[in-house]
Parts: sequence; C-alpha cells; structure tokens
Amino acid sequence: MKKFGLITTGIAIGILAELGSLWLSFLGVNLFHGGHPNVIVHVLFPGFGIVEHFSEHGTSAIAVSLLILSLVQYPVYGALCSRDYANKTLSKTIVAAIVLHLLGVVIALYGVMLEKQWQTATAPWGLCRRTHNTQESLSATSDQILRYRKMVDQTNIQRQQLRTEKKQGIVYTPDPEEGLNRNLASEQETLASLWETYKKAGGDARSIEDVQVVSPPCGKMPPRPTLF
Repeated sequence: MKKFGLITTGIAIGILAELGSLWLSFLGVNLFHGGHPNVIVHVLFPGFGIVEHFSEHGTSAIAVSLLILSLVQYPVYGALCSRDYANKTLSKTIVAAIVLHLLGVVIALYGVMLEKQWQTATAPWGLCRRTHNTQESLSATSDQILRYRKMVDQTNIQRQQLRTEKKQGIVYTPDPEEGLNRNLASEQETLASLWETYKKAGGDARSIEDVQVVSPPCGKMPPRPTLF
C-alpha cells in the first residue's frame, strides 16, 4: 500500500513537472502564426524538437508517437522513479529512459544546428529576392500562367470529350458539363488576372499564348534540412 502511494505521488509530481515544462517551452509562443517553441523544449521534450524537424516524407506514425510520449513522459518518469525509490534500487527501465531522453536531446539539438545553418545559407537568397523583387514576381507569374494555361486546355478537352459522348447518346445524371463550365470560367478568370500581373511586372510576351517561363534571378531557395 505504501508503495502504491509513493507511485501515485510520483505520478502527481510528474504531472506538475509536465505542465511546468510545457509552460517553459511554449511561453509566449503563438504556434497558430508560425511561432516556434523555445530552445529549452529540445532539452525538456526532445520528442517535440525531433518532430519539429521531421521531413514531410517521414512516417506519420513515428511523429504521432513522439508527440504522445512527450505529453506523458514526466508522469511516466515520476512513476518509475517513485517505484525504484520504494524498491531501493535503480532499475534498468529508468536507466534506459534516461539514456533515450539524452539521445533524443542530442538528436533534437542536432536538428537546431541544421536549422541555424540553413537560415545562414538562406539569408543571401532572401536578400537577392528583395533586391530583385520585380524579376522574381515576373518569374513566379510566368510559371503560374503556364500552369493555368495547361489547366484550361485540359478542361476544354474534357468538355469536348463529354459533348462528343453526349452526341453519341450517352446520358450522364447529373450532367457534369455545368461543373466543367464553372471550372473553365474560374480558370480563365485567374489566367486573365495573372496576365495583367505579368504585364505590370514588365513581361514582354504579346499574348498569354506567347508567355514562356522566366528563370528566377535568385534561383531556388536552399532546401530546408530534415532529420528523417
């Protein structure tokens, strides 16, 4: 009974430690507006730090598992420590937990180092974009025009195929032509707006059909490094 009470106390202390650590890690951070946790999160919650530098190609199950473990880690630590205290021993489980936590800290801090190196490498690219803002805008707009031109062509082909099939006696319920017409009108409207932006940015094509991709003067942004 005394051992159970110690474990319960350890869990309670762990919950308080969890809440306090979360407060320290996310104090003053607005995650909904792109804010990042304080650097201390990588020490207190290495799982959060690792997930922050996770690649979009990483396994989502691992990311979710790390987030869940981070939310319960201190209550678990409290339970393990109080159990070992009651048994007057240092179990292999608590040693493994300590080793895994320290390993996670090293990995998370390595991610911070990669992030800082990327920010340093990106700074000249950002300066170039601000210096050549008009040319960069022209490049982006020309790329969008080509993509929407392709979309308009594809929608026109789909509509023509549909009309041919309807003339052959095929009946569709509901008729998808109305939706295709709406899509085509929306695509053409966007294309016309992009054409105006292109001309204001100094594009020299005589018509939308003559637009070619303009290479960006600053090249592509250096890829953001990821851990996995």
